[in-house]
Amino acid sequence: MIKRNIQYYYCNVIKEDVKIYLKNKANIGLKYKKDYFVKCNQEECQYVDENTSPCPLGIEMFTLLSPV
Repeated sequence: MIKRNIQYYYCNVIKEDVKIYLKNKANIGLKYKKDYFVKCNQEECQYVDENTSPCPLGIEMFTLLSPV
């Protein structure tokens, strides 16, 4: 389970600071698959669940550390 690690980021698309965090994509199927994307708090943005251009958000903005 991932804790929501909220970060602040200046988005060039909407020209303001936004809150971002990792979210697990809905997975329909028999096998559980951990597929994450970066979620933004700007629900009215057309790219809010996309993480595709021109949206600058991407999974590489977060570092996941696994326990040793």
